[in-house]
Amino acid sequence: MKQSEEIDLRELAGVITRRKWSLAAFAIAIATLVSLLASALTPIYKATATILIESQQANVVSIQEVYGVDAGDQQYYATQFEILSGRPIAENVIESLGLLDVSEFRPRPSRFRFELWPLAASANESQRDPLHQATNVYAENLMIEPVPRTQLVNIHFQSPDQELAASIANAHAEAYIESILDARVAARKSASDWMGKRIEGLRHQLTQSESELQRFRETEGLVDVEGLKSLPNRQINELSSRLIDANRRLTTAKVAYLQIYRGGDGQGTSHEGIPAILKDEVVQQFQQSQAIAQQKVAELRMRYGPLHPKLITAQTELEKVSESLQQQQISVSESIKNEHEVARTEVAEIERALAIAKADYQDVGRRESKLVALQREVDANRQLYDMFYNRMKETAETDDLDAVNARILAPAIVPYEPHKPRKALIVSVSTFGSVGFAVLLLLVIENLNNRVRKQADVEDSLGAPFLGTLPLLKGRKHASQEPLGQVYFDEEEHVFNEAIRTIRTGISLSGLDKKKSVVLITSSLPGEGKSTLALNLAFAFGQNEKVLLIDADLRRASISRHLELPRNSPGFSGVAGGLAKLSDSIVQLENGGIEVLPSGLSPTDPLALLALPRINTIFRELKEKYDRIIIDSPPIIPVSDTAALSVQCDAVVFAVRYNSTTVTQARRGIGRLRQVEAPILGVVLTQVDSRSAEYGDYNYGYGYSYSEDRANGTS
Repeated sequence: MKQSEEIDLRELAGVITRRKWSLAAFAIAIATLVSLLASALTPIYKATATILIESQQANVVSIQEVYGVDAGDQQYYATQFEILSGRPIAENVIESLGLLDVSEFRPRPSRFRFELWPLAASANESQRDPLHQATNVYAENLMIEPVPRTQLVNIHFQSPDQELAASIANAHAEAYIESILDARVAARKSASDWMGKRIEGLRHQLTQSESELQRFRETEGLVDVEGLKSLPNRQINELSSRLIDANRRLTTAKVAYLQIYRGGDGQGTSHEGIPAILKDEVVQQFQQSQAIAQQKVAELRMRYGPLHPKLITAQTELEKVSESLQQQQISVSESIKNEHEVARTEVAEIERALAIAKADYQDVGRRESKLVALQREVDANRQLYDMFYNRMKETAETDDLDAVNARILAPAIVPYEPHKPRKALIVSVSTFGSVGFAVLLLLVIENLNNRVRKQADVEDSLGAPFLGTLPLLKGRKHASQEPLGQVYFDEEEHVFNEAIRTIRTGISLSGLDKKKSVVLITSSLPGEGKSTLALNLAFAFGQNEKVLLIDADLRRASISRHLELPRNSPGFSGVAGGLAKLSDSIVQLENGGIEVLPSGLSPTDPLALLALPRINTIFRELKEKYDRIIIDSPPIIPVSDTAALSVQCDAVVFAVRYNSTTVTQARRGIGRLRQVEAPILGVVLTQVDSRSAEYGDYNYGYGYSYSEDRANGTS
């Protein structure tokens, strides 16, 4: 653990230790008050009834129930919990048990009957309704608690009357089950009424659709739609085959026709060399006869003259053969033309017949579509009618079945131990809470405390070294008691004396490189123990050194009063003013081993006196004569005397009263010393309470006395 954390824990322990009796008294007072209040509280009893809500009940018939639940749906359970905690069930229980006559549920008259606005008055009137207020009280004492990961629900009700609490818990569970039964009966009745109306509508639709179907059959004369469709289908197939053959013949005839009538005007050209005509067998025979006749004419012409009878006969035969050939060619061309016309006519007729067949087929298809649509509507209407009719019959069979999916698993019993208030817990929590609050309040007060209390405040807030602490001297605060000058030699104040020696050691060790012969003691404000520190520090140095203690507080001298010296001595003011000599003003103490220069009479202007050049001469002479000079100076904030004296010293010890001087005051005093460049050696916390957290163990191990210390020769 870090050092800062240890300090914080010790501070907390110190605060609690210092205030332990106050904390104990506060805790006892709170515990007593809470105990009295808890004993006056009315005991409240809580009764619990447990019900089982099943997500799905067994169906008696094969169909799902008209008013069913969605199995496995978490929303169903959430809905049931809301129904359980709803106002309708609460109002039913209030009316069934007559809770309006029970004082716990009666409307309580309001103390404030004045309403500012009419609307507020009407709202208050509705809220003062007995049933409304009783339901509100009922809801405040009712609690629905689902058991996790089960189908169980606990119904809690709390009341000052233990028997009434059990009765209400059981009545609430029964009212919930009755509400389920009522809801089922109402749902079945509503479903039956709705299905009856729906069946009548479906019956009318079915009758109307069947009439339309029959009327369409009679109008169209439809008996067998499939037979009507097969006839045009066969015609289309046959005509398609014939059309293919006719087109093939037309193509062949057209080729021959185009060979003969190339001009496209219907007039034949020369029949010589036309392939379609040359294919004709008769033409081929005439061509052979013509060739023979031509050959014969050619032979006779070479043999006979033009008038020779044989030649003339041969030419005549040739002419007859040629004329027959020509006639045959014309006959063949006419035949080709006729075939072309016949083929084209046949194709046109077949195409027209095919178009008619297709039209008939489409007409049959349209009638079939209409028939199928009417038949489909009839089938759908009949199916809906049958389904609703069967459902209505099945629902009618289950009208007398009052099965529910909730039942009371464990009825509430009369509780004998109150549920609240838990008095012991209330008292203990209040007690510990009050202690915690008090500790927290103390810590807040401590943190808001801006007073210097520990070493960290000195080093962090003031920025000065920490020399030590001086414990509080109890019983020595008044002049009528034993003088403070004798404290250092009091064996009973060993803790205080050890603290002085610790501070002395710190001053001595700080001057190893340069001796701090002149040490000035000051503080921010009066009453911070600077004079006690200066006096006892002088005694501590006087054990081993020649020491002079100067009371330089010319306004409120304390050293002379503590040492019981004569007040009419010339002292420091007389020597500084040139009215007395040092040798005549210094007092040798019989007990203590030191010499003292009292303050003397108070001058009119102390600051002007301390600023005289003679002061330098005085301190120069004193430094030559004494090993250590301790100066008790005035507080730095009220007057400026200390600032003038600081130029004569080698070290300044700043006294701060524990838990009294604020950080701001101490910082202001140290700041004024730093303005005049005073050699601040460190800070001493004075009047420290030995019970504080920071210094509670300071007296550990100091069991020896001052006489033993002197005997051993230690300082």
